[in-house]
Amino acid sequence: MSAISTASSSVVNNASPRIIRSLALSVYFKNPDFGMKQYEVLSRATAFLLSVDPFYEAPASSSEEEGIYSHLGSSDRRRMERNFRRTYAAEPAGGPPGRTPQQLGWLEFCPAQHRPVVHCVASSHVLAPWKWPQFYPQSWLRHVEQKHCAYSVEVLCSTKPEGKPLAKYALHPYPIHHPGGLDLAVIHLKEEETVLKQMENLGVEMLYMRDLEKEQPFLGEELKFEGFQIAAMDLAESNDFQNANNNDEDWDDEPDEEKANDKGNEDNEDKRVFFPYTETGKLIFGSPDRFLVSTPKPLPQGVCGGPVLDVNNRVAGIVEGVVPLNHEDKRIAGSSAFIPSIQLRRFLDTYAERIMLEQIMPKFVFDRVVRLKQGLPFREKDEMDTKSIFGSATSSKADERMFQDTWDELIKNMKKYHTPEETKGIMDMVRRERDEVLKILDKEGGDVDEVIARVRATTRAKQKEELERLLKEEEKGDLQKRLSDNNDDSATKK
Repeated sequence: MSAISTASSSVVNNASPRIIRSLALSVYFKNPDFGMKQYEVLSRATAFLLSVDPFYEAPASSSEEEGIYSHLGSSDRRRMERNFRRTYAAEPAGGPPGRTPQQLGWLEFCPAQHRPVVHCVASSHVLAPWKWPQFYPQSWLRHVEQKHCAYSVEVLCSTKPEGKPLAKYALHPYPIHHPGGLDLAVIHLKEEETVLKQMENLGVEMLYMRDLEKEQPFLGEELKFEGFQIAAMDLAESNDFQNANNNDEDWDDEPDEEKANDKGNEDNEDKRVFFPYTETGKLIFGSPDRFLVSTPKPLPQGVCGGPVLDVNNRVAGIVEGVVPLNHEDKRIAGSSAFIPSIQLRRFLDTYAERIMLEQIMPKFVFDRVVRLKQGLPFREKDEMDTKSIFGSATSSKADERMFQDTWDELIKNMKKYHTPEETKGIMDMVRRERDEVLKILDKEGGDVDEVIARVRATTRAKQKEELERLLKEEEKGDLQKRLSDNNDDSATKK
């Protein structure tokens, strides 16, 4: 197998209304100690994209809120967006508003431009078979390490009879595994922004976890498994890696033209490795770490790591495996096992996303995020608690009243020392500067004080130009007056 394709060169430019919820995952390795010169497939299975931000359905557009007071809702949204831009130069992370810091995910403290938008969820034993000797006892696997591996996902569609992948994308070779031994891991896309746009055009759907506060699992619940059946044995399952590679000592890829001419391979032979697979079943057992689902027949090899979906296509869990058919309890023999979404959520909240944010943020900023997650003030010297920091509706109204009273008092004092015309001129200037500040904050964002200073400097420059113009006009008027007076004097003398 050759090196993993880049995003730009591997895409079939064909937008489609199809919906694809699972990806074909391949793990490659190349260990020079084995005499390997090219990457070979180590293991294959299923993966899926999970959104970092929780699901949030945006409020209805203004066209859907028509009425006498519809403009008030639009005004509130614009004011909220302005407030965001006054604090952040970048767009803040998504997710439902109104949550406390403790309710936010770790990566939600970081704007989306600076962290992943999705996790690629997969089984730990597929991404790193050497970590699972209970599944893979082969001695040669003990010599394979993370540094030897590369990863990719392919987009396949069940409606394509030829079975060719629509696209293939590389993954960063840094998977994060569950620290407690659950068969669960996440890995991330290279060139994510570009790749996600291409995937969207191909019909790949980014999934969300179910809201367990609203949708509790129950016995008899219908669940759906999506993934891929693997039609070839992986090297990780081979006891003899040399025989598994047809005794190729240098592990070179076999050229495509040689493969096409191999004896016994007919032109119409199906050479696919990944076959799209879907199955439904009913929940029959649940424990904190594992749920069991009864399916019409046992799930095939390759579905591990695939999403388990509820009727709303929300992620209820990740496929773990199959209970052996010879299990002593015949009631669960052959049933499908999956890790429930509550464990996936806990893994992301308490481990994976925390260590990711720690690598993204400077230490002093990360330490303050930790304080917020613990319900403490943003800084140790802050006297306000987190509720005060984020404010409440009551405090906001009190602030508005205070500002209005201050504004009224300012105008009252101005009228004492300035003519009505002067007062009006000053107020017009203040309003123009205010509108300009809000316009810049809406369009560009940034620090409020810096924007105010920038607008004030522009006003001062315009005032200076106007003053210079008036002085020139005044000087010109005086000159004309003197010339006129001189002409009058000359006429008198004559």
